[in-house]
Amino acid sequence: MRCSIFPIILVSSSSGRCEFLRSRRAGGGRSRRCSKVRTPIGGHRQRGSHARAAAQIAAPGFRPLRVSRIDRECIDVISLSLQPTDGRRLTTPLPGQFVVLRLRPTFDGPPLFRSYSLSGPLSDEQYRVSVKIEPNGAGGTYLNSNVRPGDVLDVSEPRGSFVLQRARGRWCS
Repeated sequence: MRCSIFPIILVSSSSGRCEFLRSRRAGGGRSRRCSKVRTPIGGHRQRGSHARAAAQIAAPGFRPLRVSRIDRECIDVISLSLQPTDGRRLTTPLPGQFVVLRLRPTFDGPPLFRSYSLSGPLSDEQYRVSVKIEPNGAGGTYLNSNVRPGDVLDVSEPRGSFVLQRARGRWCS
């Protein structure tokens, strides 16, 4: 079964908190549940974006990206827009990929590594990640309390082969 859906949609509820829905029909239809939101790479039927993701190996290491904008989506979710500090183009991600942020909450302490799904349009000019702030979540709490526009974060290349593919003009699993 194929589903014409977006992978995860962020929706504000009346309480001001955000909820993550598993799927939403393309074209702005009502939300509906679907058991096949994203399909991992595997088996013999790799084609389209799946084959590109399998062939695309993320470069090791991290690149400094400047926080150009922070949007408060609701009480417990922020979105960070990240742009290169050196003027070079970013690797254009595939739908469904994620980046790893290397955070340094203390000067001499160990770094925190956190993975965040890319939540903005596919671009080689900036990445956008949305972060849910959990009460005891070290990464989200640090980003919410300490990071401001103009700060620089260490960010990996987009990675992950759990991506969507395009079929007949729609994103499908």
